[in-house]
Amino acid sequence: MPDSYLKSLAFEKLQTLPESFDAISAEDGKASEAVIIQVEECFNRMCSFWQKGDYEHIVSLADTLPLLCLCDIRICVYYLYSLWVTNPGGEFATVITTLTKVVAHAQHPWQATLNGKKNKTNAIVFNNSLALFFRKVHARLESPLNQQQSQNEPPQLALDSLDTVRSWLETQYNFVAEDVYSAIRCVHGCFSSQQYEIDQEKGLYDQQMLAQKSVEESLDNQHVEDASIGTQGCETLTSEMHPCHQKSLGIDTTQFKPSLALQLLFRRISIFEKLIESKQALKAAVVLENIQTELDNFNPLNYFPDYFTNFARLRATHACDLEPYFAQQKSYHWQVLHEYFHADMDAYLELEEPHAPPELTRGGAVEGEYSPQGYFESEGAYEQELHND
Repeated sequence: MPDSYLKSLAFEKLQTLPESFDAISAEDGKASEAVIIQVEECFNRMCSFWQKGDYEHIVSLADTLPLLCLCDIRICVYYLYSLWVTNPGGEFATVITTLTKVVAHAQHPWQATLNGKKNKTNAIVFNNSLALFFRKVHARLESPLNQQQSQNEPPQLALDSLDTVRSWLETQYNFVAEDVYSAIRCVHGCFSSQQYEIDQEKGLYDQQMLAQKSVEESLDNQHVEDASIGTQGCETLTSEMHPCHQKSLGIDTTQFKPSLALQLLFRRISIFEKLIESKQALKAAVVLENIQTELDNFNPLNYFPDYFTNFARLRATHACDLEPYFAQQKSYHWQVLHEYFHADMDAYLELEEPHAPPELTRGGAVEGEYSPQGYFESEGAYEQELHND
């Protein structure tokens, strides 16, 4: 962990959360009125610095706050983002791990200072705060002016921490909005792209191929033949692809290179076939269950990475821009476009871009009703709503 983080008193407090907060009532899980007043005053001051982009003052102010104030979800995301921004060499994974500790604490200190607010409002504040945090992180990672922000950090550490917080939210909080998960996926995509570039530079793919080749040499002739048949089938598919599709993929589709994951799948299938031939039913059933699980969760990006690299990059880059449109999936307009795409993809490509309905930017939410898609039209309004809550 960078020395700059070690010098942050507030960060040290958040990293060493106690098992129990004496300031949180055991009866209703809320803080005292005095603490709540103090939190609101601190949050108002932070909002002023936040709107000016004065992140250094936010970090300085946080160092003077008691722990329960830091755990308030609004103050917590303001502070952690500001700390990360003002420490370019700091590990993003450490920031996410600390955020996870706050939201995963058994006493829910993130909402203890939201006294007097209804549960529905608390859920909105929670969603707005996390979505704001990850949106700001994604914007910074995508900005050419801040590309050095995470260059010193192994991307895999950030990916692991993002997977952890996302999994925890999915299993523990049923009120987390899709906007939060969408923002997390955008950040995840940035670090995935970084990891892919590192893997390419290190020749990881070649190392995996060499390792797999060594494994294949230890298999008997029958397995080699089975794998060859599977590979030949894939070669036929790729060689028959339309020339324009080959060009759009940006790779030579006549040279099929099965990934390590695909080669392992071929091997499992070969073992299953041998067990069936030798009438070892129990062992065959175990292998079949393993293969079936693999097929049920089949992700082509893992099995054919060379063919999906450009797609994955485009999806990660433009996810936040396209995400609001998914709120229209149940609309008639979306359905007819979907049908037209399946009917004639070439004609669909030439179709003039339809005009979006006026309610698209608002997510179609009923006035006064919270909707995960009914988000704010600009970051300024978004943050103002967070402040008002």
